[in-house]
Amino acid sequence: MNKGLFLLIFASCAVYFGCFKSSSDKSQLLNTVTLKISLVSGDGQTDTIGNTLPAPVVVKVLANDVPQSGYSVQFKGSGCGRYDTGTVIAGKDGLTAYSWSLTGDVGQQTLTAYVLNADNQKVDSVKIKATAIAGGPGWHNGGCSLQTGLMPTSFCKLSSGRIFTSFTGGKTYLRYSDDNGVNWYAVASLGDSHQVNYVISNALDEVYALTSDGVFYSTDAGQSWANAGAAPFDAATINAAIATPGGKLMVTTSEPAAAYVSADKGKTWTTAAKAAFPEAQPIEPYFNCPAEDKEGNLYVTDVYNMNLFKSGDAGATWYAVPIGGSVTPGIFYSFYIDPANNFYVCSIFHTNGIYISEDEGTGYTGYMTSGQKYSNMSVQSDGKFYFEDDSNGLYVFNSYNNSTLIFPFKDTGLQPYIVAKNGNMIVANWGKPYIRYYSK
Repeated sequence: MNKGLFLLIFASCAVYFGCFKSSSDKSQLLNTVTLKISLVSGDGQTDTIGNTLPAPVVVKVLANDVPQSGYSVQFKGSGCGRYDTGTVIAGKDGLTAYSWSLTGDVGQQTLTAYVLNADNQKVDSVKIKATAIAGGPGWHNGGCSLQTGLMPTSFCKLSSGRIFTSFTGGKTYLRYSDDNGVNWYAVASLGDSHQVNYVISNALDEVYALTSDGVFYSTDAGQSWANAGAAPFDAATINAAIATPGGKLMVTTSEPAAAYVSADKGKTWTTAAKAAFPEAQPIEPYFNCPAEDKEGNLYVTDVYNMNLFKSGDAGATWYAVPIGGSVTPGIFYSFYIDPANNFYVCSIFHTNGIYISEDEGTGYTGYMTSGQKYSNMSVQSDGKFYFEDDSNGLYVFNSYNNSTLIFPFKDTGLQPYIVAKNGNMIVANWGKPYIRYYSK
C-alpha cells in the first residue's frame, strides 16, 4: 500500500473516533441507530374491567431488523391510565414483557409502547388493543388502582360524591374517583412529587393531603392546592387522621407516638407526645381512633395499652376516661363517635365486643358482644354501621349481636373502606393490592 495513502486513512480514522470522547458524544453516536419497536404478542385480549389481562404484552426493540437490548420501553394506557407510565428495559433478544391492567371503561382500550433512545427520547411506538367487558354483581378491581410497590391508606368523600384516596410507600399521585370507585384518576394539579400519607375532607368539602413535606389543602375539589406549611408529623407514621365536625384536624402517629391537633386548617399544630397522657403503661403507646363529640371534646385511644383519653382544651391536655364510674386501664380497644353523637367502644370490660352509649359515655350497653376485638368502626353515608376484625375482615351490623362479613381479608390488617354515593362499598385490599368495589 502507498505509504501516504495509509497515513491518510489512519489520520481519518483517528479524527473520526476522536470526535466521541464525551458521554454526550457517545449518546449522539448511539442515536444514529434507527430504533424500531414491534408487537410480538398480547394484542386483542378480552377480560373484565379492572382485571390484569391473562397474557402479558410482549414487544421487541430492533435496529435494522437486529434485536437490541438495554433500551427503555415505556407503556402508557388509555382512560385513567394516561397518567401511569410503566418502564421496562429490553432484555435478551430485544424482548420486553408488560402486565396490562384494564381500566374500568367498558369497550376497547389501548396501550401504547414507546422505545426510548439513549437520550430518553421516544423514537418509535406501537399500539396494543384489548376489549373490556362489564362485570356482574360482586367485587371488582378499580381501574388504575394497582400502583406497584404502594399501598392505599385512606379515603375521603365530598358532597358531590367525588372520592379521594392516598397511597403510601413512595412519591406518587393522589387519586380521585367520580364514578363510585370504578376508575381512579391522578390528581394532576398536586403532582406526583409528594408522598401523600393520608387524605381527609370536612363538611365544607375542603380536602387535606397530609404529605411528607407539608399539609396541602384544596377548596375546589382538588383543582388547585395551597401549602399550609410543614407539619410536626411529616416524618412520622400516620395511624389515623380526621377532620372533625367542629372544624379541627386531628392526627395520631407512631414513631413517635403522639397526637396532633390543628384549629387553623393545618397552619399550626398542638403536639401531645406520650408524656402528656396520664395512666401511661410500660408498653410504647399506639394512639388511634381520633374523634370529637358535639361539645368539642377530643378523644384518642391507646390501642396497645387499651386506654381512652379525652381533651377539653383542643388537645393541650389529656386525661384517661372512666368507665363504670372509675378509671379502669386496659379495657378500651377502639372508639368511635357517630354523627348522632352516639359513642361506640370495643372493650373487654365484660365480654369482648362493641358497646354503645347514647349519653356521651356515662353508660354503655352491649351492641355486638361476640367475644372479638373490633376496630375501624363507622356509620357510613348509607346509614349502616360497619366495623373490622383484622383476623377476618369487614362486617356490616344487622341487629344486636348479628352482623355479616362482607369482605374477608384474613390476617392482613385493618383496611380503609368507604361507601360511595351510589352505595358501592369500596375497600383498599392490601392483599391484591387493588382498590376493590362491590357492584350490586
